[in-house]
Amino acid sequence: MKTKLMLAFLMLLSFKGFSQLSTNETINYLNKKLAECEDLQRTYNDEYTYIITGLGFGIDGSNSSKVILSYNRKFSDGTADELQYIFDPTHISEVVMKEDSYKDAVGMIALRFSGKTMITKQRVNGKVTDTPGDAFTFPYLRTEPINFERFKKALMHLKSLYAAKKGTDPFAN
Repeated sequence: MKTKLMLAFLMLLSFKGFSQLSTNETINYLNKKLAECEDLQRTYNDEYTYIITGLGFGIDGSNSSKVILSYNRKFSDGTADELQYIFDPTHISEVVMKEDSYKDAVGMIALRFSGKTMITKQRVNGKVTDTPGDAFTFPYLRTEPINFERFKKALMHLKSLYAAKKGTDPFAN
């Protein structure tokens, strides 16, 4: 009996679960979930819509302690922009579903940070502006009801992974 219990316990340990995902696997998962919105339309306001392309999530090449979430928008009035959000996952304070009255397949998730610790880069007509901020929104496929929770869990898991890499801060509260 003890042997069977031990064997069952070892089999459970061998299954790769959520808590065992590496940083790269978590980033790849987030990238895959973002890609579900590729080429879909979102209502911007009562006058405009936009098509979402170029979605991506990855590690910042110039600073491995940060990640980048990016996507492009092509508006119904012919204008376009490119958005890039650069942030340290350990600074995430909240992941919330943004409510709106539009019935698009694409919803928005708001990612909030402790302080103005993230940078928004926006490119419009070749001109790039950098703006520090404490929150941003990004698209997700809301036609699948559990998608928001999946994003939230993955982002909070990424926060934990990055926090573990940093170690404890002796001057943190």
